[in-house]
Amino acid sequence: MTRTLLIAYDLAQTSTARAQIAEMLMAIGEAWARPLDTVWMLRTKLAAEEVEARLSPLLGADEGLMVQEARGEAAFANTGLRWFRPRRQTALAALESAAVLAFSDYRQEEHTALDQAA
Repeated sequence: MTRTLLIAYDLAQTSTARAQIAEMLMAIGEAWARPLDTVWMLRTKLAAEEVEARLSPLLGADEGLMVQEARGEAAFANTGLRWFRPRRQTALAALESAAVLAFSDYRQEEHTALDQAA
């Protein structure tokens, strides 16, 4: 079952965990939004306790974390929710979007034509 979790954290000014937390949330979420600097909304199949267990090792002793299931409506002032999803490409789509050009080997074609003429 997919649920929406509210995740908030308080990091020390010298913390390097911000990027690691963002990477973890994007990896475990089906969709995510970040309405405030250190507040995330995450759609995931994981329970709040499971998300907390994955994020806690990234925090220092003087940093805090809250993970709570979000239910109902929310009110916003000067912010809002813009949901993002991971980019998932099929192998075919990845090949089609790749910036690779293929040229035939004209020398090979020349040799084949000569072999056929002989």
